[in-house]
Amino acid sequence: IGAYAECVAEMASSPGTLAHHLSYLQRDLLDPELHRHVREQARRTRAELRRLLDEAEEAGEVAGRTDTEALARMIEVTVSGSLMTWAFYLEGDAVDWMVHDLKQVLRPVLTRKGRTRLARRKTGGRNVATLPHSDLP
Repeated sequence: IGAYAECVAEMASSPGTLAHHLSYLQRDLLDPELHRHVREQARRTRAELRRLLDEAEEAGEVAGRTDTEALARMIEVTVSGSLMTWAFYLEGDAVDWMVHDLKQVLRPVLTRKGRTRLARRKTGGRNVATLPHSDLP
């Protein structure tokens, strides 16, 4: 799931790069044929996020009885919104910003095992636990 946020963040290696990607998105949204592909990609992404969350729940990293379908949608919303919010503020690195926001969404459902795994995850060669915005319990 962290890799998903990092992949999306790559669209924001700079404000200009993000603007370039957004211009293509504009075209994709206006052309019905292209939009069909955008919608299919979004559906597959959400399904994969849910699959990963279900696996994490089975592994004891996410609390039992978590609504993984709703959480997968919240992850999509958070990652997309975080990308745009980073562009407004331009504070720090987009990956750091977005991983921080993703952690905040995941925090309530992570078990101790899940928090430990997340704290060990590396992002861009850096340990996520040492990033400036990181504040896992």
